[in-house]
Amino acid sequence: MAPIDQFMVAIEAVIAGDMDMTECLAGELGMSNFISIKDRQPTDAELEMVAPCLVGISGTSSPAVGAGLETSTSGPLSWPDDVGVSHFGHISSGVDGGPGGWRRPHPGPFIWGEIEREPGRYSWRQTDRVVSKMQDDRVGIISTIWPFADWDQYSCHANEPKYPAMLGELGDSLYPPCDMDAYGAWVQATVERYDGDGIDDMPGLAYPIRHWEVANEPEMQGPESMSFFQGDPTSYLELLKATSSAIRAADHEASVLLGGQAGMFGFMVDYWIPVLEGASGLFDIGNIHSISSDDSFFSGQYRNFLDAFDYSTTPFWVTEAEIGAMPGSSRSEDELAQLAFTGSVISFLYGAEVVVIAGAAYGRPRVSQAIRDAWEAVVDAVGVFDAVTPLSSTSARFDMPDGSTVYALWNGAVLPSEVTGLVRVVRYDGLEASVDTATIDAASASLPIFVMVSQS
Repeated sequence: MAPIDQFMVAIEAVIAGDMDMTECLAGELGMSNFISIKDRQPTDAELEMVAPCLVGISGTSSPAVGAGLETSTSGPLSWPDDVGVSHFGHISSGVDGGPGGWRRPHPGPFIWGEIEREPGRYSWRQTDRVVSKMQDDRVGIISTIWPFADWDQYSCHANEPKYPAMLGELGDSLYPPCDMDAYGAWVQATVERYDGDGIDDMPGLAYPIRHWEVANEPEMQGPESMSFFQGDPTSYLELLKATSSAIRAADHEASVLLGGQAGMFGFMVDYWIPVLEGASGLFDIGNIHSISSDDSFFSGQYRNFLDAFDYSTTPFWVTEAEIGAMPGSSRSEDELAQLAFTGSVISFLYGAEVVVIAGAAYGRPRVSQAIRDAWEAVVDAVGVFDAVTPLSSTSARFDMPDGSTVYALWNGAVLPSEVTGLVRVVRYDGLEASVDTATIDAASASLPIFVMVSQS
């Protein structure tokens, strides 16, 4: 179907009252152009601007209001070799770039009430648009499932206290679903649309979405703190059971992530203990966050926490690692930037499979340029590695896919004696040089450095 014909179908949908299409076209064109374009032919430039809104439109008549786009029956799709190979990712709105091979859109488009605005009527335009943009960048997608829909919340929580959510898209009623069957049906339909099995898939889906996170930081509850969920550990465990079951019913290859634990402080640990006690078999990947709070991104503490509840074989990801100064800290920006190096290396040594960078996405960075430069240097140096081995308390060896080796040295560590000859040294801030190993001593590694040794 030609773009101009797709555009005419989209305009028919707007006239029929399709708010998703209205919001998409107005957002891409600007309100004044959107108002005028309904009564004239669009230019080629305008058609290019609205292309994300037209993804998947086919046929000769407008989609039913709220029905979303037609679904594809092509496939199945396999996971590509070039996607998700990096051990780093970043948080963003989903459509802007950043270092690493994974992206965690936050809050992301997978909000129950944004897709199912009325019971039984799904609209996929916004989710398809965000997924398409991320897949254009060839990144693995970590999708957060938010279990809130106003029509559902107010059916049994109307009289419960309301709190302003940290993320306005979620609304102010953040309790467990009232109609768990309806919620499960939505989760299953959502995973089905993006699993790439060739049945009811998103039109134009390039590869599957395989990683689904069940809510976010459920222990963070208002009004005195950031609010992401209003339910006790038992409520979250029931949510995890229902969500995990629905995900696996749609895609047996999917991985279920716990909603990121906000940190390892006392009330956070207390919340998660009863969850972990009852969550065996319900998740595939543990999930920890560190927002300007721990030099090793809580990786060691969280590994021990999982192990204590018999999850020693369960991997974990750090899905929020933001570097910043704690209140009262006297650390310089340069000292903070070094944490991108040491925090990442230590996290991998404790078994973290992926580190997701927070606050450094290209679109709206919150952290300093020095910290962003350090993240870039670290991702470039060891983003794609096969194995990591501790050498001392302040050094490690990374084995790379091409047979080369990267040594991470900090706090005065030295190279193993068998490493000799000319090597490339990259400092945590990206400064690099070719040097002879004889010149690399404890003083050289007083600041964090990577030493790249080519395959012999």
